[in-house]
Amino acid sequence: MVDVQVDTVMAMVARAKEDIQQFKSSVKQAAEQNAQGGAFGLNAFRNKMANDDKSRSLYERVGGDLAIETAVDLMYSRAVADSRTRAYLEKNQKKMARIKKKMVQFLSGFTGGPKLYDADALKPVHYDMNITDYHFDAILELFDASFTTLNVHPAAKEDLIVALGKVRRDVTTGCTVRMEKARTSVKAGGDGYMFKKLKGKKGIAEFMDRLYEIINADARLKSFFKDKNIGKVKTGQTIYLEELFGGEKAYK
Repeated sequence: MVDVQVDTVMAMVARAKEDIQQFKSSVKQAAEQNAQGGAFGLNAFRNKMANDDKSRSLYERVGGDLAIETAVDLMYSRAVADSRTRAYLEKNQKKMARIKKKMVQFLSGFTGGPKLYDADALKPVHYDMNITDYHFDAILELFDASFTTLNVHPAAKEDLIVALGKVRRDVTTGCTVRMEKARTSVKAGGDGYMFKKLKGKKGIAEFMDRLYEIINADARLKSFFKDKNIGKVKTGQTIYLEELFGGEKAYK
């Protein structure tokens, strides 16, 4: 029986993981430099992506795991800086790493690579997130830009984006269903339904108080109110919402 030194094996695995991460980082850095007009040092990778063979799987055409992982890293770094998508993806480091891992697993299996993600989980996972077509399109746009940065062949990239469009309903269904239910309820309730549902002026005022507590505590939102009379803005918005939801017409 071979005497395995556990500490030695663990150290070797740790070094291997570190080497892989460093290589991924170098690809990402080179890709970002290329997008800014710099030289792309990994010419072999670039040349490979410059040719497209449609007889291969989409997974192979876009560059396999390395390209997918790097594209997800690039997309995510852009998404957390994009006002359209930041609220869905800006989490603590551990949570973001878990989301990125799931994205890589999904894209890998979805494009014909190793199937490590249960595609049936896509709809229930996103059902309560209130993701609309607007947000879905923003993510597609960011993925498009990321694969472009990696110099993935335009035809392969286009086929990937078109394919991803087919999961739109799985990702947006939850929000679509809730919005349709809300429209039906409002229509059936008649004039003033929403005003009553929100408990009139008192309910709207309580909502606005809570909203502005969050705004005052969130650095991402506070910048929008710089050099403005935030109390006056809040009052105006409150009056507007009262009228919008069926209260007296007082907004000017």
